[in-house]
Amino acid sequence: MSANRFWAAAILSALLFGASTPISKYFLINTHPFALAGFYYLGAALFLLPLSFGEFRREFLFIRKNRQDFLKLSGAIFFGGMAGPVVLFIGLRISPASSAALLLNFEGLWTFVLGWLFFKEHINRKIIFSMLAVLLGGSLLVIEKDMSFNFGGILIVFACLFWGLDNNLTATIEGVSATTNTILKSFFAGILNLAIYYFFIAKNQVSVAKGVELFYILLVGGLSYGLSIVLYIRASKFLGAIRSQMIFALNPFWGAILSFLVLQEKLSLNFVISSLFMALALGLLFFERHIHEHGHHEEEHEHLHSHDDGHHHHEHIDEKGDKLVDKTTHIHRHNHAALMHSHPHFPDIHHRHGHGGGRGA
Repeated sequence: MSANRFWAAAILSALLFGASTPISKYFLINTHPFALAGFYYLGAALFLLPLSFGEFRREFLFIRKNRQDFLKLSGAIFFGGMAGPVVLFIGLRISPASSAALLLNFEGLWTFVLGWLFFKEHINRKIIFSMLAVLLGGSLLVIEKDMSFNFGGILIVFACLFWGLDNNLTATIEGVSATTNTILKSFFAGILNLAIYYFFIAKNQVSVAKGVELFYILLVGGLSYGLSIVLYIRASKFLGAIRSQMIFALNPFWGAILSFLVLQEKLSLNFVISSLFMALALGLLFFERHIHEHGHHEEEHEHLHSHDDGHHHHEHIDEKGDKLVDKTTHIHRHNHAALMHSHPHFPDIHHRHGHGGGRGA
């Protein structure tokens, strides 16, 4: 997949997820936040599983024996699949959809801070200015003149913290594809949230969607929380969690637009100004390039890869002893020889090196 296709995947992911905010506001009229989160993620698993059943079975067996990836995926399930959406929907119930959508820009802030502090993500001036522009644009609409937030807004900020943890954990999982990652997260998060709802909440006769509305909830889950997440993970593994998250910052902007158009929420001058800041942020990211000479130490590991990325030069030999040319994505244990080269790159699993002296900024 070329670099442009990774950018396109991140943008489409943002549009699909952004549409879910005003739609969720409507669903929450008749559905409890725990139930909505559960049905969304269950819909995502049901949508994706038929598309990659063979791949899912093979990679599920892999992650069961890989403790590091198992722990990362478990954290992503808890923070991103369970806590994040539930807290978001509780906050969305008591906040305007347009304000809630733009508050989701804080996900970029948390992803940026956690990626830089704990996951060796590289940043430069363009990335910093881009993130500040997104946050400033969003703040024009969600922060009151007295600098206060309502309780719903505070909950949404915490939901973004959980998703920031999820983003960074997911971007560093090596042994499974984006689709398998999303199926596992969606299935377990969906089942656990629905179990919490039916065992501890539904007995109080809290409303839940049924019939046609339930079908549409599952469909939105399949697209906005299934396909969208797969596209985002694929982008993040190439672009890195910070850059892909900045592109994903389109989703609050798109969600706010739909809130104005569909829910008839009020359009203000601040919204127009906010859109200009966000356009500036995306422009800075589009022209950002990171290239310098860097080294790869010798190592042996197992993860998904293809042989056309400039880092996997090992051979595959068939039963007759002939060399196979394989550019498809596959997984097996392989060795990397020590290598020094220079090319445009992002903080994927092969490029989480340090940057002394600001080189490459």
